[in-house]
Amino acid sequence: MQWKGYLFLDNIVEPGTNSLRISINRASISSKGEDVSFDENTFNDVHPIEIDKTLPVIHLEFDTYVAYSVFDESFHFVNQEDNFLGNSVRLFTKSTYLDFISKGL
Repeated sequence: MQWKGYLFLDNIVEPGTNSLRISINRASISSKGEDVSFDENTFNDVHPIEIDKTLPVIHLEFDTYVAYSVFDESFHFVNQEDNFLGNSVRLFTKSTYLDFISKGL
């Protein structure tokens, strides 16, 4: 959970009743730059983030779960009142999402 690089969600599957398997690829910034055009703008020497095939895929398996949620990092923010451990992957001990889940049970 202390990985400070880039992560790409590869797969989420429920292999059995109320069980969950998540596969995550690790990535790095490419050493090869390229020019990227968007509308009338061109960005020069852009280095894409690419899956690092030299690193093994991370597999997380949960025998049971109550709920899960996946956020695109472009649209997600962390509430300042949330408590968590980790960097790219976080284990929350207090959050508005956990409050939401506990109220629904």
